Amino acid sequence: MREYGAITRSVPNRKAPSANQPTASRKVEITGKVRRYLRGLGHELTPVVQIGRAGLTPGVKDELERALSFHELIKVRLSKECPIERDEAGEQLASLTLAKHIQTLGSSLLFYRPRPKDPRIELPGPVSTRGATAHVEPRKPSKSKRAVPKGRSPSSRRSSPSGFAAKKKSK
Repeated sequence: MREYGAITRSVPNRKAPSANQPTASRKVEITGKVRRYLRGLGHELTPVVQIGRAGLTPGVKDELERALSFHELIKVRLSKECPIERDEAGEQLASLTLAKHIQTLGSSLLFYRPRPKDPRIELPGPVSTRGATAHVEPRKPSKSKRAVPKGRSPSSRRSSPSGFAAKKKSK
């Protein structure tokens, strides 16, 4: 049980997979639409794992496994002292954790791995309009090209050089 102010919640103990056994992830095809959706979700995330000057250690790998099994979508920050280049780090972390590398933005990396049971994030599916049987009626063209009040010609609007009609002062 954890206490948060006046709220008490029970939190189940979650064991992370051991370092020797990476979890098998569901086959997920990362299309452009899915990648865009995940980047949008990851925008407001804060980094849950930071990689420092020691680089990729077994402790970092264990923490990545734990974070991916709990959150599905995580942000990882590389410090300035990190000995691994950011492109290399993205490939290595994705292969170590069986996660999908979604984005590299500056020193932040975004990874996604769905839970094998009960995934939290619902990905947008492909939408196909081929073979759709719904009939769509064509738009009817408007009768006039410009909206002009009745009794006026289009040229009567611009009676002054500035484009606005001058008001006459009456005495």
